[in-house]
Amino acid sequence: MLEINAIFSMNDTMTREFGLRVAKGTANYTTLGYVVSQSRMYIDRKKSSSTTPPKGMNGRNSVIMKPIKNEIQMRILLDWSSVEIFGNGGLGVITNQIFPDAGSDGIEVFSTGGSVTLKSLKVYQVTGVWK
Repeated sequence: MLEINAIFSMNDTMTREFGLRVAKGTANYTTLGYVVSQSRMYIDRKKSSSTTPPKGMNGRNSVIMKPIKNEIQMRILLDWSSVEIFGNGGLGVITNQIFPDAGSDGIEVFSTGGSVTLKSLKVYQVTGVWK
């Protein structure tokens, strides 16, 4: 299990979306992002697996969340089959099951339409409670 803490600073008025792609493999990933014009944080599972997930489990879930001082904070808990994202200290929360392929362990930062500053990115390996 991983805990990922990211702080994004929005400086560019042209930026449309930004975030992280997690559980990234050769052809698949799960997107954890923010849509600036809608003030929405989201999890997008459309490309989370190369196999077809169960019906209704491959779309995008989102929550309205305003920036704080022009920043978006994301605390992410990522396990082999689930992802939880806590935005701005818990003001926005989304939990989803994911279906990554074996070996999908990459992380990628992205932005579209403009740039965003990644002020901080910390990744921790979390030991599970089950032994």
